[in-house]
Amino acid sequence: MSAQTQVPVLSAIFLALLCSACSPSGSSQTAGGDAAAAPAAPAAQAAAVSYEIVTETRPKDFAAYKKFQEDAYTLCANTLKLSQRAVVPMTEVSPDSSLTRETWTSDGKNFLYKSEVQTLGLPDLEAGCQQKPGRSIEYRLTQADGSRHHWGEDSVRGPTPLSSEAALEPMPPLPTPSYSREKTVNGIALRCPSAEEMRLIAQVAEETCFIDTLGGHRVRDADGRLIGAYTASQFAGAALHVVQVPISAKVQLAVNPALFKKP
Repeated sequence: MSAQTQVPVLSAIFLALLCSACSPSGSSQTAGGDAAAAPAAPAAQAAAVSYEIVTETRPKDFAAYKKFQEDAYTLCANTLKLSQRAVVPMTEVSPDSSLTRETWTSDGKNFLYKSEVQTLGLPDLEAGCQQKPGRSIEYRLTQADGSRHHWGEDSVRGPTPLSSEAALEPMPPLPTPSYSREKTVNGIALRCPSAEEMRLIAQVAEETCFIDTLGGHRVRDADGRLIGAYTASQFAGAALHVVQVPISAKVQLAVNPALFKKP
């Protein structure tokens, strides 16, 4: 494969990583967070439990991720030098260059999901191998009446205008899997599928775990589902090995009602 074709391929792989990492995670088990999601069916299925859950997704091996970026830049720079074109200096790669922070907040009736994504783009051949940092924020709000609202902003594509949907007809609660394997990450108790169950649900994840209860309270997202708080995924070698971990989980806390107002 030529140098000219390798950069787009690397870009495609890396964008797949970023999209995957961006998925559409009172008393507390850890500290932190900015105080996440209500079913189309009545929110009563969550038993009016208020909560805030925060997770972060990063490359598992920062050194491997940094080398991945450096190799992509070197490939791009060498390609431009062959045609005697100018090359801009490489952007510093920091631990926060690729980071997704997700927050689920609920007062037991309203549910808000917030996703914050920071990225470092791959070198752009047409811009002297410049690597542009990017940032996006997405909000998904389900209000107590069942109406749903989505908006956000992106440093590259610009704002995502508010879009809304009226409440759907109530649906029977979804059956909740009962995962028997237990795991504790950052002091937060999780329930995980067995190896056999993982074979049935896994796509690219090596392991995935969920928050079932906090402080004895049953916790669910806007659609009555378990909230995924730990995922280990490997896409193409160690540089694209990412891990989502819970960093904060609080239950039965006072939540600011202003969080659940659409813009």
